[in-house]
Parts: sequence; structure tokens; C-alpha cells
Amino acid sequence: MRDAVNVSRETLMRATHISLARARAWCHAARVMGRASTAAAAPKKPAPKRARERKKGNGADVAPPASTLTPLWTDGEVDPRELTEDPRNPRDHSLEQVAQLIHNIGEFGFTNPVLATHDGMIIAGHARQRAALEMGLARVPVRRRSSAHPLSEAQRTLLVIADNQLALNATWNEARLAELLGELRIADADLTLIGFTEEQLATFLDGWRADVHLGEKHGEHLESIPGRIVIIVAKEDTDVARKVIEAALADNDIKYEAR
Repeated sequence: MRDAVNVSRETLMRATHISLARARAWCHAARVMGRASTAAAAPKKPAPKRARERKKGNGADVAPPASTLTPLWTDGEVDPRELTEDPRNPRDHSLEQVAQLIHNIGEFGFTNPVLATHDGMIIAGHARQRAALEMGLARVPVRRRSSAHPLSEAQRTLLVIADNQLALNATWNEARLAELLGELRIADADLTLIGFTEEQLATFLDGWRADVHLGEKHGEHLESIPGRIVIIVAKEDTDVARKVIEAALADNDIKYEAR
């Protein structure tokens, strides 16, 4: 009888222990589910401003750049008479250059806006403004500095000089330029649109012979190029060039038809 009681007691204790463990687990699960449902039902609070502006990754505070808040430059159109020339502009513009710009704008339109301060003083584009006034244009494109981020006098002067000098720091690849100019001349394009004088064009084109170098290689060059050969020479060199070409063709037994 005692053994039976002892077994029943151990079984009862074991069962009680299991029941208590299950009860604890159920209570813990109920608490977790209750917190989750409460959190889902509660309205979400917006994150603090500092937390929103905190940079992801290292957690460093990063202020938004000024340009994302207010643009540094704004594009628009104005009456060219509303723009003011810089009285200390160090760049001179001849009447010839203004006339070239008038011709260019008439062909292609106003492709480069005038750069100006927030109050309308020209930083870059003095010649373009003069051309617009001469043409009687009512509106011209302008890129104006935002009044929220005005340039200091030193910054404005630096930009005036840099806008001119940085472009001058580039150089022409004269061989490529001569090739392009020669192709344009063959196509009978208006070369007065590109700003070179006749003297400058003649300098660049001097020696360019449509991929035919009239020197020690003239024979092999002429023989290696099938089909039509177009040769560009200065007008005063026409007779000399013709004699050189005829001699080269004769030396290599190449038949040709002069036109």
C-alpha cells in the first residue's frame, strides 16, 4: 500500500511540475502577445529630428546640404536690358566678336545662358548680352544666383576670372581640328559661324590634304587610298600642289582624271 502511495505521490509531483512549466510558458506567451498587440494598436510616434538626420552606418550627425534646401542657381528668362554689366569686367569684347555671336545666335539660337548674381549683375556673358541687345531680343536665358546664397565680392570676382581662364587652359589638337575644318569646307559649311578668321582657318588648313601628305610619302599614300581623293590647298598653292600630285601619280603609274 505504501509503495502504491509513494508511486502515486511521485507521479502527482511529476505531473504537477509539468503543469507548472506549461503554465509558465503559456503566461509568458500571453504577455508577449499582449505587448505586441498593444504596440500595433498604439499610434506610431515620429522619430526625433536628430535621429532622422543621423547618417546611416556610423551614426554621425549630418546636416542636410544647403543646396538640397534652396537651389544655389535658378534658371529663367529676363529682358536683357535688366542685366547689368560688370564695370570691372577684365574681359574685352570687340565689335567683331559681338557680330560673330549675332551670326551664331541667329543660326543656332541662344545656347548658353548668361550667368548673373541674384541682383542681375553679369558674371559671364557680357558679349552675349550685347549681341542680344543688338538683335532686339525681348528675352534671354539667364542662370541667376539664389538670393538665399549670395556670392561674396571675392567669390564673384573669382568666378568672373575662372569662367574665362579655365576655358583658355584647353588647347586644340591641331591635326584633328584641321581634319574637321577640311571636312566642313568640303561640305560647303558656313565656317564664319565658328569664330575663326580667314587667316586662322588658312593656318589650320595649311598642309592638310584630306589624309594625303604631300611629302616624302606622297607616292605610297596616294597609291594606298582607293577611290576619290579630295585635296584641300590654299588658293595660292594650287599650281604647285597640282604639279606635285601629277608627278606623284606619274611616278606610280596611277591613272587619274582631273576635274
